[in-house]
Amino acid sequence: MQIRSTIFATALVLAACTAPQEGAAPAEQAPPQESVDQVTAAIEAVYVGFGDAFLTGEVAEMVQASYTPDAKLHPPESGPVEGHEAITAAIAGMVEAGIKITAAPDYVEVFGDAAFEYGIGELTLPDGAVTHLAYVVLWKKHDGTWKMHRDFISGTIP
Repeated sequence: MQIRSTIFATALVLAACTAPQEGAAPAEQAPPQESVDQVTAAIEAVYVGFGDAFLTGEVAEMVQASYTPDAKLHPPESGPVEGHEAITAAIAGMVEAGIKITAAPDYVEVFGDAAFEYGIGELTLPDGAVTHLAYVVLWKKHDGTWKMHRDFISGTIP
């Protein structure tokens, strides 16, 4: 009987401690996680802006809109570049050379305010030759917008 009384008393104390207090503000709930389809659509929109920048030459604006401030770009056969200024210089060099890049997400997985993307992209050289590249991007939600945080581009694939 003593054990039942102790269990009952413990349950009452726990219920009292976890019950909302009168006049207390309701606990804030985390916003629901975006679906893979929603994040994929956001990623594709970033890539549209990316492609536009290759056409218009507005690379600095595209980098600001597409990459986190401390992002790293890992181009193939080159060391990583970090931050908006260095990424802008790297991409501006490609634009000036007449290179175009397109990307298409093949697989996206969402982890709260981070997402993992794998895809196959095309690198079009000034002479029209097309090379396919595999890439992996770690996306982060930054100021309410999905931005590239780590952008890894592999060498060519068949």
